[in-house]
Amino acid sequence: MKRKFYVFAGLVILLFVAFQVKPWHYLFEISRKPLSGEIIYRDQRHVVVGNSGSVTVRNQRTGAKVRLGVNAGEIRSVDRILNNSEQELPLFGVAIADGLKLVTAQEIHLVRTEPTVRLLATYPPPRGNEDRIIISKGRNRLYFYRSGELAASYPVATGKRPEYTPEGTFTIANKIPDPGRSDPDSRLGVRWMGLAVPCEKDPRRKADSRAPCGNKYGIHGTDKPDSIGSHASGGCIRLRNEDIVVLYDLVSIGTTVEITE
Repeated sequence: MKRKFYVFAGLVILLFVAFQVKPWHYLFEISRKPLSGEIIYRDQRHVVVGNSGSVTVRNQRTGAKVRLGVNAGEIRSVDRILNNSEQELPLFGVAIADGLKLVTAQEIHLVRTEPTVRLLATYPPPRGNEDRIIISKGRNRLYFYRSGELAASYPVATGKRPEYTPEGTFTIANKIPDPGRSDPDSRLGVRWMGLAVPCEKDPRRKADSRAPCGNKYGIHGTDKPDSIGSHASGGCIRLRNEDIVVLYDLVSIGTTVEITE
């Protein structure tokens, strides 16, 4: 009986000493294999390490990590995002308890690290602090920025051929809440936002008066949701109806729209 008591007492003493020397969770941390490479960023919760051709973001508390296909030398800055609600930027509708924003010259990578590690978005730099839409024809993706921060991102469909969807910088000329109201055969979905495209930028016809006033090319919903993510339109930018409803309420007439290849 005494022997069992002494063994139990000894274990209690060892545990007490362990807690006095280092936090208990740290004893588990030291057993994890350290990441190899150049340390780009570190705070009390995160470490970002770069090696040949990739960058790894790890949550030091959980050990969970995500790897990004970007060279370490391309990282210009790393900013921490803490306690962002669904109503805050970046990304309306997505709460970020903890995370990092990694910025390069060509792309921004938004990583959430709590409660789980996940790459939320990869998107182009906003190129300014005003509200702006950037549409990538190559990725078939639309990005909406509010005051220089990504507010929303959606898959889209663009022109069947590269020359169908105009490239350049335009503006939102008009907004129509129900474009099919006056045309039962309309395939424009539930919302329309017309693009003011100068005649010289109109790849389908250089003397079409509809283009400059926003009645030819637009960002709109669709009755063909299966086309989203592909090159399928006659030149307009199609969104799922549920996405265009949200975007429509965020965007104002006069907002800059940049369409790139």
